[in-house]
Amino acid sequence: MKRLILSTSALCLMAACDDAANREIAVSDPAAEEDLGSDVSPDRPDFKPGSKRAADGQVDFTAIGQEPGWILELTAGQDVTIEWQYATKSATFPFEQTDDMEGPLDLSMQSGSDTLELTVIREDCMDPMNGSEYAYSVTAVINSERLRGCGEWLTE
Repeated sequence: MKRLILSTSALCLMAACDDAANREIAVSDPAAEEDLGSDVSPDRPDFKPGSKRAADGQVDFTAIGQEPGWILELTAGQDVTIEWQYATKSATFPFEQTDDMEGPLDLSMQSGSDTLELTVIREDCMDPMNGSEYAYSVTAVINSERLRGCGEWLTE
């Protein structure tokens, strides 16, 4: 009888260990994880920075920040577009400047009830979410909400 109880206990213990080992493998196996991109918020997995305009070379400068996720695109002589709070909010500001944009930028803009203060400084910056390195540090204050991140000129 003792052998039966010990054998049953041993089998149950082995089965429990086997299940735990399989769960660990499934969680730590990178091939099993879904690739959501490098800049994805756990709260908004559909938020992936970048746009068709940037991909098509229509944007001169782009910036990105995390927590909350945001992206800014500047097109010289046209506009500055910003999406923040994981793309649940957005605003576009007219931007006519086309020259003297190599130095630090310190801009104030308004469009309707939205205001944007944008500071771009040439200094190394790393995206904390994915480790990407950028040449510019960016601070955007949109309607009194301060956002910090990194940026790069796409036309340099």
